[in-house]
Amino acid sequence: MTSSTARSGDFQDLSSLQRFALSFDRSGREDFLDRMARLDAARDTRPADSTPPHDDDALVLAGRALDEAWALEVHALILAKRARNAEATAAAQAARQATARIVQRIEAAAASSAEDYRVKARAALWRRNGEPAKSRRA
Repeated sequence: MTSSTARSGDFQDLSSLQRFALSFDRSGREDFLDRMARLDAARDTRPADSTPPHDDDALVLAGRALDEAWALEVHALILAKRARNAEATAAAQAARQATARIVQRIEAAAASSAEDYRVKARAALWRRNGEPAKSRRA
């Protein structure tokens, strides 16, 4: 059973509102797409992950070398503790000396970016016998 409801005189039919909304959406959508096309044409085409080369690359590379050397040093120390022989102990000491040389290069270099300071912090952590960063390799 349906009942009739009284409508006000200024009530607009729903279909007319829908038509208005659709026409508005289409024109707004076209304007939006035109604007995006202009922005895409003006945008730099360089890949997002490419960074311009700078003078601090040496420090960042030394930081990567530190992480690798530190992980090898820890591995050599674990093997030396398990083996308990002179050869394993000498290998652990050599690994420690190699890491120390890398840390000395990092400490002597000047830092100018956040990544450089992160590398210098890792070197300071090594000096205080901190833990090496976990490998990011899968």
